[in-house]
Amino acid sequence: MNNTNISALTDICYECGNCFKCCPVQAITMVQNDFGCSHAFINEAQCLHCGQCKEICPACNPIEKHTPRIAYAAISKSPEANHSTSGGIFFELASIIIELGGVVIGAAYDFKTWAVRQVAVSKKTDITFLQGSKYVKSDVGDSYQKAKNFLELGKWVLYSGTPCQIAGLKRYLQKDYSTLLTVDLICHGTPPAKLFKDYIQYLEKKRHIVISDFAFRFKEYGHQHIGQYTYKKGNRIRKKPLYSAESSYFSLFLSSAILSDSCYTCDFADTARVGDITLGDFWGVRTELPRFFTDNSLPLDSSVSALMVNTVRGAEMADKIKGHLIYQPVDYDQIVRNNSRLNHQKNRDSSVHDILLTSYKDNGYNGIAKYFQKHADLKKYKMRIRRNMPQFLKKMIKKLFIEKPF
Repeated sequence: MNNTNISALTDICYECGNCFKCCPVQAITMVQNDFGCSHAFINEAQCLHCGQCKEICPACNPIEKHTPRIAYAAISKSPEANHSTSGGIFFELASIIIELGGVVIGAAYDFKTWAVRQVAVSKKTDITFLQGSKYVKSDVGDSYQKAKNFLELGKWVLYSGTPCQIAGLKRYLQKDYSTLLTVDLICHGTPPAKLFKDYIQYLEKKRHIVISDFAFRFKEYGHQHIGQYTYKKGNRIRKKPLYSAESSYFSLFLSSAILSDSCYTCDFADTARVGDITLGDFWGVRTELPRFFTDNSLPLDSSVSALMVNTVRGAEMADKIKGHLIYQPVDYDQIVRNNSRLNHQKNRDSSVHDILLTSYKDNGYNGIAKYFQKHADLKKYKMRIRRNMPQFLKKMIKKLFIEKPF
């Protein structure tokens, strides 16, 4: 590999496509591996070795990060916030941008193809399409170019995405715009889009249904990892809860077994952030802020956002929405210690990942489902034994494994 060739960056490619878009001779294509992860491939016969691809690559050229200036536990007062997974802060930020005549770009489902794409909206009623957690890699597509076009016209743009997508946007733009607000998410990692699409098709085929709507987290079931999907069977339309422990895709995502390659070497699983504002779940809020709910007359199962303000621009926008929030300033460490993705990468269990990759390559999503079911049944069997075990035996086993010989 020469010093301008990015073809070898397969495991750390963020799949932003910047290199593909900037190549003056179209020498770069984005190719997929067996798991559905994309990376750049350079045709050496066409390559000019100009280095433009490396210059615009966020993996080759790290973006400046910012230590949060202030952090909050926050919940939106607006009823529209119910469409959000956590406290609805994204809705309030998006609303302000649209009121300023701007556009908001974020991840939305395409229910016809089951892709997740970065799309632009300019109406408040359309913000709902961008709300809610989507545990799948979204396609950047031409969203960077659209953002640039709006910015060049002097319009406000809110771009929301994973930290690597924000880094890709900043590398693409090559300069700062005073009307750009970037919002990065506390990201667990994202499975390849192909895997999610195959999972939906697997469910439809297995249950003889047609799925028309899907949510990984559904607030009516509380703050836990319980989703819901809408499906049609015959002439009837029904809704079904999606329990993470019973869903192969959901469960393997949470265990970090099916993430994209670059997620295991993520440079953004860090306390320093690339966006003007960082949003995510405030896990552990009931322990960290035991009076937050009672003092604000909130139900104890309310979903609360962690709102981190990282830049001056982020602070200005956060100030604009405070009147729409119930919030409390917090020490940043209170958020970090309850969210591991703010201080370290996810480890890849190579043995499990390789088994899943081989199963997927040989048998499609059926192979992954069979692997999950086998281990899920074993887990249920162990839990059943534990439940029925006499208390004295539980104590003996616990003592055996906890006590040290020295």
